[in-house]
Amino acid sequence: MLIVDANITFYFPDDNKNGRGLDLDAKAILRRDINLNGYLTAGQIYPKNGVSILNLGQTYEVMIEMPFIFGYVYDELKVILKPGCIFTIQAASRILGEGR
Repeated sequence: MLIVDANITFYFPDDNKNGRGLDLDAKAILRRDINLNGYLTAGQIYPKNGVSILNLGQTYEVMIEMPFIFGYVYDELKVILKPGCIFTIQAASRILGEGR
């Protein structure tokens, strides 16, 4: 399992044709696809600082757990995952937001 601290933003539909139309309840299970430089994996998003609603267009500090990253995949990704690297948050091919 790979655990990453990140800052994420979910897009408004006006900013990105794939953006969500509603804010997200942070108490619900937030499992999204995380695209790490072409490697797509599932990730569970946990907001920090007691945030209960993730408003569209706002940036939030979160922890992302990616349980399916292990072995050789971890070795490849540790080169990519440096402070400031950009990744996308997706639902299959639909890009919902981004993170750093």
